[in-house]
Order: sequence, then C-alpha cells, then structure tokens
Amino acid sequence: MGAILLKGHTLELFSFDLWETLISEDEEPLRYEARARIIAAKSGAAVEEVRAAVREVTRIFTEVYYREGRTMLTLERLDLVLARIGLTLSVAEREETAQLLSEASLTIEPPIIDGAAEFLELLKKKGVTITLISDTGYSRGREMRTVLERHGILRYFDLCLFSDEEGMAKPRRELFAKIEQSFPRIAPSRMLHMGDNPLTDIAGAERSGWRTILFQRSDDIRRRHHSDRDDLRRVSSYAELTALVGR
Repeated sequence: MGAILLKGHTLELFSFDLWETLISEDEEPLRYEARARIIAAKSGAAVEEVRAAVREVTRIFTEVYYREGRTMLTLERLDLVLARIGLTLSVAEREETAQLLSEASLTIEPPIIDGAAEFLELLKKKGVTITLISDTGYSRGREMRTVLERHGILRYFDLCLFSDEEGMAKPRRELFAKIEQSFPRIAPSRMLHMGDNPLTDIAGAERSGWRTILFQRSDDIRRRHHSDRDDLRRVSSYAELTALVGR
C-alpha cells in the first residue's frame, strides 16, 4: 500500500468524480439532440415535441437528484418523456430505446480531460488506492465503464461505484461508507474525493471525514456549481493538481 503527500497530508486513497472531473461534458448538447431523435424515431413523435419533453424531464431529474439523493434510471426518464408526449412503446421497444439512450455516450464519446490519465498513472505508481463515485444520467454504469476502458484508464481503478447500480447518489453517506468498508486498512482521514460539485462531491466526502478537492476547470463549471466557501481546496487543471502532490 502506497501514499502521496498533498499539502502535508498523507493520502492512501484518492477518489474521483467522473463527469467534468475525468471526462468532459462539452459534447452533451450533441448527445441531448441524439437522444431526442432516438425517442422521436421510436415513438413516431415530432422531434420538436420530444425535445421539449426531454428538457422538462431533465428538470425533474435534477430536482429528484438533489431532493432524494438518487439519479433516475434511464427507463424511468424514458417513461416520463413518453408520458409527456402521450405515447407508449412495447416492452421490447422500450428496452431497446433505453439501451440506445444509454449508448449515446459511446456513439458520441466524451473526451478525457487533459492530464487525467497521467495523474492516474502517477497515483498507481505511488501505490495509492484509486476509486470512482459517479452519479449517472441517461448513460448507465455499464456504458461508462466502456468509456473509461476506451480511454485506457479503467485499469487504474480499484473500485467503481455508479449511482444507477447502487440505487443512490452523492452526497449519500452510504457510498463513501462502501469505499471505507472495501478498504478497511485505510483511515477516512487518509482518503480524498475530488469532484466539480460542492453540493454532492464535497459535501458527501466531508460528512465522512475525508479530505476534498473541488475540481473546476472552466468559468462555466464554476458558475453552474458555485461555492462562496473560502476554505475549499480548489484546482482547475491536472497540471495544478500534480504540482500539489509531494514527490
């Protein structure tokens, strides 16, 4: 078991968020349009009508996410979209459509953030335990593992938790507790979670006594996930993060 020093603190486990921490959401508008067209083609509805329904269901998804600490499943979101356009699909068509919606992250693949792979390799060489806690959207954990594998970084992770598989999302304490239970020799004070959202990534890790880093690589992300806290450790790039790690 290895460790790194970060600003004088010994870390034996480094946990990552996925979206906007390891991979970029820049192509999300393209996936949004692709999903609207998939539903329109399967249901026979007009694309404009489906777009409006998808937009409304995205709003509901966000409300549920923050209110209930879970991410709605792909089939659940599809059913809400279909209800809003007043159409139904057969069981087989429903399953096939949900799969296509999830696979949009494979056909329009999110790029890896600059420096992420190199930093993961650095951690692995240091013997640090590496984990992932990802809140999923339309694309399920199964597809996101494929994305990580295509980028050549799935092999670095000792444990990956996805909200659709766990039935809960950050900041739920149970997710962080599952990592603690999986690596009982590591004290929570020597665990760190990094992500872009202070309400989920940072709050969840802090409740567990972990250290945290707020990773926000752009002004847009800082606006969407704003925090007035002056005490948060922040970085905006993997080059900046690497400079913090004691070599």
